[in-house]
Parts: sequence; C-alpha cells; structure tokens
Amino acid sequence: MTTGKIFDVIVVGGGPVGSRIAYRVARAGYNIGVLEQKKSYKNPVCCTALVSQECVTHFELPREMISNSFSSARIFSPHGREIRIRRNSIQAFALQRPAFDYELAGRGDERGGGIFFGI
Repeated sequence: MTTGKIFDVIVVGGGPVGSRIAYRVARAGYNIGVLEQKKSYKNPVCCTALVSQECVTHFELPREMISNSFSSARIFSPHGREIRIRRNSIQAFALQRPAFDYELAGRGDERGGGIFFGI
C-alpha cells in the first residue's frame, strides 16, 4: 500500500468496531487510515447485524437501514428443547449489514482518513 499520506492512527479492520473507533478518533482531530481485508463493503458479510435499540441510538443509524424489528425470540437447546420469549416492545433490529458497514466507514473517511481494501 503506497498512498503518500501520513496517518496519525491506523485502524486494522473496517467492520463495525474498527469503523466506529476510526470515526471517534477522526472526530478527535486525528488523520486516520483503515485497513480492511475485504475487497469492498459490497462483498458478503460473515455475520448479520442483529442489534439492540441502544445500538441504533448510540450509532445514530438512519431508520432506512433497519430491515426488520423483533419483540420475540425462539431459543433451541442442543437437545431440541425450545424456549419462547415475547415482550410488549421491540427488543432487537435487523440491519442491512453491508449498508451498516458502509455507513460507519464513511463517517471516518469523510473526516480526512482513508479506507484501504484488500489489505
């Protein structure tokens, strides 16, 4: 990787946590670079984005990024027993994961950093 730029901080990994750290560090005034092994954020992801209301609020996520919301769950034990949980209010949200990664990465990038894919 040759960019000619000098970064104050390099973040390894551009998933949700790395992107959030990059954003916070960039917001503090540092020039950041993010190294991501994926070729782009359009590639399939290895896990979903099932998050709490606290996460949606904390990350200030746009509502159009939410695919679905849940107020219940079914949990299965290794022996096949099932537990059902139901609440009167929404407990979790399913996000569009590639859009989630892209949104978080863009927040750090727009503050003068850079995202480098395929590293």
